Amino acid sequence: MFGLNDEEKIIMEMFGKLEISQNKNVKFETIQKKLKPKYHDNLKKNIDNLIAKGLIRPYRVNNYSLTDEGFRIAHALWEKRKEKAYDFRILRRG
Repeated sequence: MFGLNDEEKIIMEMFGKLEISQNKNVKFETIQKKLKPKYHDNLKKNIDNLIAKGLIRPYRVNNYSLTDEGFRIAHALWEKRKEKAYDFRILRRG
């Protein structure tokens, strides 16, 4: 999917989790706050890469929103993560 590295996937999953869309935007500080500290070092570079790939767009200074394609990818990644983490299959006993 667009050749995303692991850190970019984490950022896109976070966008999906926060339900960011084309009209809803998020500040850089909020992105930083929601991610683990180990992802803070390359955060600005990864956001610039996502902008270059056309998945997110700058809304205002240090404010970002998703493009149409970014919206689909972010929500697909988040659904995949939820499915893996919260697998509620009913197991048969016996």
